[in-house]
Amino acid sequence: MDKFIPYTGDLMELPTNKNHLNFKWVNKNCDILFSATRQGDGMSCHFATDGKGMEYIHEALNDFVEFIFRNFDWCKMILGKITNEKIKSVALKCGFMWALNTKNYTLYVRSKLWAL
Repeated sequence: MDKFIPYTGDLMELPTNKNHLNFKWVNKNCDILFSATRQGDGMSCHFATDGKGMEYIHEALNDFVEFIFRNFDWCKMILGKITNEKIKSVALKCGFMWALNTKNYTLYVRSKLWAL
């Protein structure tokens, strides 16, 4: 059973638009949402969570990486455009690597090769 379901409810300020697919991580203890859109050979992704979700975010993010690579064969990397300092450390702990800084965000990348 997949740990993610398509989602259209309350988005909790999840960065998303008509080009994104939205998913909810299936967990009865918290709400964690992910949005994803294709960007070249990669998937640009965001997440949002309720207060309880931060306790589970490492597990949910690792599950999401696995979900994306398993269900989108064309996807070679996951891109995270991060503005929050706390989230940068979460990304690093989940195997993302720093790629570049811009004035609006820091880009972190996790390659499919690293996930195998």
